[in-house]
Amino acid sequence: MNSKIAMVLLISLVLLNASVLPTLSAVEPAIGGTLVIGLVSEPTVLDSASGSWNVAPFAGAILNSLMETDEKMQTVPGLAESWSVDPAKKAYLFKLRKGVKWHDGKPFTAEDVKFTFEELLPKYDNRGEYLQGTKVEIKSETEIVMTPGEFAPGIHLPSMASVDWPIFPKHLLEGKDFLKSDYRKAPVGTGPYKFKDWVKGSHVILERNENYWRPDKPYISQIIVKFIPDSAVLLASLTKGEVDYVYRGLPYEAYDSMKKSANLQVFVDYKPNYKVYAVSNLKHPVLSNRLVRKAIAHAINRTDVVSKATVGLSRASDRIFAPEFLADNPNLVAYPYNPKKAEELLDTAGYPKRSDGKRFAIELLVRTGEADETKAADLMKDYLRAVGIDMTIKSADFNTVLQLEADYKYDICIVKRWILPIFSYQNHHSSFIIKGRTLVNVAQYSNPDVDRGYEEWRFGATDQDRVKALLKVESIVTDDLPEIPLFDVAWMYVWNKRIKNAFVPARNWLQCESPENLYIEVKTPPTTTVTTRTTVTPPAEAAPPYSTYAAIVVVLVILGMVVFRFKSKRKT
Repeated sequence: MNSKIAMVLLISLVLLNASVLPTLSAVEPAIGGTLVIGLVSEPTVLDSASGSWNVAPFAGAILNSLMETDEKMQTVPGLAESWSVDPAKKAYLFKLRKGVKWHDGKPFTAEDVKFTFEELLPKYDNRGEYLQGTKVEIKSETEIVMTPGEFAPGIHLPSMASVDWPIFPKHLLEGKDFLKSDYRKAPVGTGPYKFKDWVKGSHVILERNENYWRPDKPYISQIIVKFIPDSAVLLASLTKGEVDYVYRGLPYEAYDSMKKSANLQVFVDYKPNYKVYAVSNLKHPVLSNRLVRKAIAHAINRTDVVSKATVGLSRASDRIFAPEFLADNPNLVAYPYNPKKAEELLDTAGYPKRSDGKRFAIELLVRTGEADETKAADLMKDYLRAVGIDMTIKSADFNTVLQLEADYKYDICIVKRWILPIFSYQNHHSSFIIKGRTLVNVAQYSNPDVDRGYEEWRFGATDQDRVKALLKVESIVTDDLPEIPLFDVAWMYVWNKRIKNAFVPARNWLQCESPENLYIEVKTPPTTTVTTRTTVTPPAEAAPPYSTYAAIVVVLVILGMVVFRFKSKRKT
């Protein structure tokens, strides 16, 4: 009899666990709350056409593209439900999603896609060259055929699967100069969040799109992006819980303390693949000399830079491309730390030391807000002083640095950039020497063999052909040395643990990521006061549903009946 009672009790406990505990302990995504992002550099516009990294929190939330890239780096549907590639006709076929609306309530249509790829992106996007001559044929309200002027799926498909090439509203931008349009400072998209307000020098507020085409998303009601150019203040805001997420601008020295914090989760990753370089202006009277550039490369202790500028998290590099992407290069020209070799090269180049111990003076341009770049610049100054080069440092905000580079008003500059072939192509091919334009060949580097190598990569028939072409390019560039590789970037993505479904934004070079899957676990309903005097109170946790109480009552009744029967048996 005791064994039967024990079995009944066990079954009752299992029922209790199955019906009650999940309800009491599981945290389900719920709508509400405010996500605060700390951004170390305020952008000049909020769309992605500029190619500036600091638009990521806005472009990723406001805009959508035809396709998307998932966490496994696979292409998945976006505004297009499906697609196919027709190599014979050198075209792309898309079936568009129905029922999508722009934030102003207007319907998203095939005309928006046609306008974006025929008129806007080719003319205004930082990679519009790849869409010149594109034609979009509208077969029906949901079916289109896109035929680019130059068929390059290796460039087109990844770009169309991210907000590098989002879809823009024809009804708001047709006939306007996009670069001068007010749209860029108050964009209207089809994404999970709508633009609400921009207080210059302070913050931007985004609000939940209640008509988003993915049902029940997004979860978080409001996103506030605060501009905090001081890395120390940014770190303090994060540790005090005033900021929930930071993806750039934190000093590597803070890594250990952040890892130990009970309220923070820290992800370190080499993706997306970025590298820090020292880029020379090849029209500079001194830096135009290749021997001088090689001497500077030998004068820099990359291992020391990684240790002191990134607390050892990054990795020293002599390569142009990422090792994760391109195999080892046996013909790579490397520059191990060798100050004596550097001095010999400088002497050979015609720059001996003067009586004051100096050979010549150059200015290093570096942006503010990136602690690793600032530290690398300080270290470079010391290394070069040791071999007789008098280097001064000029610091400026990111947007100013971009423009100075584009106008060729610099000697040598610290650059952090994406290193997949499409971007290196734009930084090395002579066709991208375009004064006034940012994020292209600002070194003014020109080598016909490199140009040919990149053309072989673009039109290579097989992976093997493309890899062979890139290895050839890398060998030539590391010998010419228009840019000196310093280290591969290790990114620190830091989240407050109250934010659930935290991600590593590695899907594209801008680090744009849709925040639609994020939600906030609220145990007590705090009140967050925003600088605009708007108070946002996250909803309190819902009480357990009636089914939970019913399950508890049933289990208690069963237990009571068992005990009563057991006692009755004992009396008899």
